[in-house]
Parts: sequence; C-alpha cells; structure tokens
Amino acid sequence: MATPRSTAVAPGDAAGAAALGAEAFADHQLDHRSHRVGWLRAAVLGANDGVVSLGSLLVGVAAADTVRGALLVTGCAGVA
Repeated sequence: MATPRSTAVAPGDAAGAAALGAEAFADHQLDHRSHRVGWLRAAVLGANDGVVSLGSLLVGVAAADTVRGALLVTGCAGVA
C-alpha cells in the first residue's frame, strides 16, 4: 500500500505543479494571514514617522532657543 503524498506545493514550483496536475495546482489555495496585518504595518510606520517628526521639531527649537521651557512646550505641543 502506497503512502499518500503531501499536496503542499510552493507557488511557482513547476515540478510540484506536474506532480499535482495542472487543475489541482491552479485550485490550490494557501491560507496565509499576511493580508490581515496591514494595520500593524501602518501603526509601526506611523509611530516611527511621529517620533522622527517630533525629534526634528525639538532639534530645530533647541538650535534656535536654549531655554528649557521652550523645549518642554514644543514637545507637549508636538505630541498633542
């Protein structure tokens, strides 16, 4: 009795397509969750953008004025 073959085939695998048959390979659906994590990518890139923008704002104010209170007010305004 033959053991059943695995049907897992990587996309673009011509040998796997031949082993499964063209119809089975065309109908093969992979269950990935990568299409559902777009919100995470957007959150990480948005947070990074905010940190860089706030840092740039504080460096600009620090270069123009050395008063510590001005930096504190600018930082609070930049976060809000």
